[in-house]
Amino acid sequence: MTFEEMLNETGITHIEAEFRSDTKPPYIVHEEDTQTICADSVVVHIEGNIFLYLFHSKADTASEEAVESVLNSHKIAYSKSRSWIGGSQRVYLVTYGFSARLEW
Repeated sequence: MTFEEMLNETGITHIEAEFRSDTKPPYIVHEEDTQTICADSVVVHIEGNIFLYLFHSKADTASEEAVESVLNSHKIAYSKSRSWIGGSQRVYLVTYGFSARLEW
């Protein structure tokens, strides 16, 4: 299963890095930092720190539950933090962070 397929299971619109148009919440933006481990000049392991940014309205706890359900079903241990972005849309940001062996 690819990382994109895993995010599709949430049923929430998602894209890597940034949206290029005005998108109404909920939506997910994801980024990854990659680290490689080499032995004898050959990459033997690729690991990444993944960050999912879930943008939603305060009343929309279902989107958080959808993301967490998918992460839990794939046995991914994650950290989570919440913040309020504000603005006219009253957008809330939930950040999920985790490390994973990158095979996708």
